[in-house]
Formats: sequence, structure tokens, C-alpha cells
Amino acid sequence: NVCEIFDLGEEHHVLYIVMEWIDGESLSTLLSACRKRERKIPFAVATRMVLEAARGLHAAHELRSETGELLGLVHRDVSPQNVLVTYDGQVKIVDFGVAKAVARSEHQTTKTGHVKGKVQYMAPEQAFCDAIDRRTDIFTLGIVLYQLTTGTHPFRAENDLATLARITSPDSVPAPETLVKGYPRLLSAAVLRALAKDPGDRYATMADFAKDLEAVANKLSALGEERNVGGFVREVLGDRAAERATAIKDALRDADDRVSTGATKAAEIPSIAASQEGAEHGASGIQSIAPVASTGPSRGVLAAAGIVALAGLGALAFFLQDGAERPSATAAPATPSTLTTPTSVATAPAVPLGVVPPAASAAPSASVTTPAAGPPSTAIPSTKPRGPVPTKPTATTKPTAAAPGTDFRKPDF
Repeated sequence: NVCEIFDLGEEHHVLYIVMEWIDGESLSTLLSACRKRERKIPFAVATRMVLEAARGLHAAHELRSETGELLGLVHRDVSPQNVLVTYDGQVKIVDFGVAKAVARSEHQTTKTGHVKGKVQYMAPEQAFCDAIDRRTDIFTLGIVLYQLTTGTHPFRAENDLATLARITSPDSVPAPETLVKGYPRLLSAAVLRALAKDPGDRYATMADFAKDLEAVANKLSALGEERNVGGFVREVLGDRAAERATAIKDALRDADDRVSTGATKAAEIPSIAASQEGAEHGASGIQSIAPVASTGPSRGVLAAAGIVALAGLGALAFFLQDGAERPSATAAPATPSTLTTPTSVATAPAVPLGVVPPAASAAPSASVTTPAAGPPSTAIPSTKPRGPVPTKPTATTKPTAAAPGTDFRKPDF
């Protein structure tokens, strides 16, 4: 009867918690629906739901440490919002967000001025900031039972301050039978004992409270009172169950579509980038990179970074090799016989280092005479002799506009 936690941790600096899926509604939702439909919750159904909640809270109260020490856990926020009932009749306690392990606290009381929990579902000792224990939860669960069976909150007033005044008042709450005709006597006795203002007059444990509630539920069932919790919840809130199931299916389908669309776009990123780069280079012999399977955009970025890194290493190796293979002073390099500089540098297309430009339909207005001997070289606007040029094109070197007199064998970093 306590909502189970499967996992908790931190991911990318975000804390998360994984809890069991409870297909149902809170008691506050059930109360609201019954008011709108002018329906009363059967005594047996209300008693059964609070009985199961009491069992869950008793399990929490009995929680022990690794050494077997009783922790003295107190929920401190028992309310209709934190009691869930499923469509098949199961009851679960949730939201121990303000729970307190009394045994591990340095101070038995809450700091003055700090109120934990909802004002309308608070025990007198909480309001006075006195010591709390499991009997505090018994009082607040008594408020829930009173509200479920009478349709009226025992202490609610026009504002929180007036509500606190009623809770801390020594006066007892009105007996339920004064509000509802035919209210079971045994049930009234259990409710009034749970709502005793003095903790010493309440049940000592949730197990004792649950024992009396079970006796009441069994007697009501013997009298023919409806006790099917799941059937009653489905009857009142069945439409909400169908709407939620449809909403969950739609949300899952939309999530799958977003994941699929995101993976497709991420896979297209490398080919788009390569096509744009090829357009900038013109007819430089660079081919588009085919789309690859990708689970996200990070792989495309890493692949592009790897290509750029390899290109840089290749260029560095070429410069080192070029410098090592320069002719010595005794060997005369092959000198071009004639080289005419283009009349306008702006009209000469930029040619990547080490790439032989293919034949173009409109050639620049430069007159170049090939050397008499030696390996083929690239026509580059320069007046200095050139050494051997590698025949394998470097596909990833980005072209730059060359100025006359630039020596491409020396990297200009």
C-alpha cells in the first residue's frame, strides 16, 4: 500500500526518480467527482480505502535502519491528494516529500515558523511545533476518513488561520452521526478516537486503527453494504480512465515520431555539409559524403571533426616531405621556360594545394608554358620555381586565394 520506488539518481546534473505506475486517481479527485454527481461514497468503500491506507502508513512507521533501529518515520502530509486508489481497487500512499525520520533528527520539533504539510490536514502538535510521532499521521488520516464518510471537512474554515484555530482548539469535532443519518456507530467511535486532540487519547499505532476499521468493514459487508472499491471508482471516474489511456497512447506516438524525425535529420547533416563544401570548392574533385546511420547529431559532428583533423595531419606531412626532398645545391632544378602572370588576380580561380584542376569550359586569361622536363606541376601564379607536386589530390584541403609570389611549400600559420 505504499508507492514503490524503482530507481533514483542524477543524469546531466538533473535529479530523477523512477516510481511505479499507478493507474488510478487520488481521493481528492474522487471526492470532487462525487460532489459534482451528488453521489455519496458508501461507508464500506470509504472504510476499506482508509483501512488499506492505514496499513501502508503502518509499514512506513515500522521502517528500520540497517542495524535494526526504528527510524520513527512520520509522513506529515497525509491528505486526500496523497492517497491514490486504482481502478481495480488498490490503495497507495504517495509523496513522502515532507516525511521526517524522528530517530535521525537532531531536533524533535520543526523550526519555529516552518510549517510542514497542508494546513487543513495538520495535527495540533504540528501547528504548535511540538514533538511529532506516528500518532500525528493517525490524526490526519482520521480527517480523511471523516471527510470521505460525511462529505464535510471537520476543521475547515473561511481561511487557514481560522482552520488552525479550530484544529488547536481543545473542543472535540462534531460527531459524524450528527451530520449523516444512519452513520454506523462503530465507525463513528473509530473516527472520533483517531481525531482526539490529545495524542495520548488516539490509537497508539496505525495497526490498531486498521484493526478497528477492518471490523467495521466486515460488519458493513455482512449487512449488504457495497464494498467493491474498484467497481465504485470505475463507475464514478471511468470516463477519466478512458481519456487518460487515449492521451498516453497519443503522447507515446508523438514521442516516437519526434525521435524518428530527429534521427533522420541528424543522419542528413554530414551529406548536407559536404555538398555545401563541394559547392564552395567548385570542381575540385570532392565528392559528397553518403548519409550514415546516426543516433543523434553528435556523431556527424565528430565525423566532421575527424576529417578536418586528418586533413591537417596530411597537409603537415606534405610540407615536411616537400622540404626534405628539395634538390641540393649541386642539382639544378628544372626551371620553367616561360611563366606569364595573370593580368588580374581576381579573375584567377583559387586552386587547392596539390590538386590538379580539371579542364574547364572557361579558362582564365593566363598563358602558361609547360616546363621542358620534370613531373607535371600545377599552374600557380608565382615567379618562383616549384618542386615536385604530389599527384594524389588532397580532398579535404580548403582552397585559399593565392597572391603572386607566394611560396606554397612553406605553411603560413
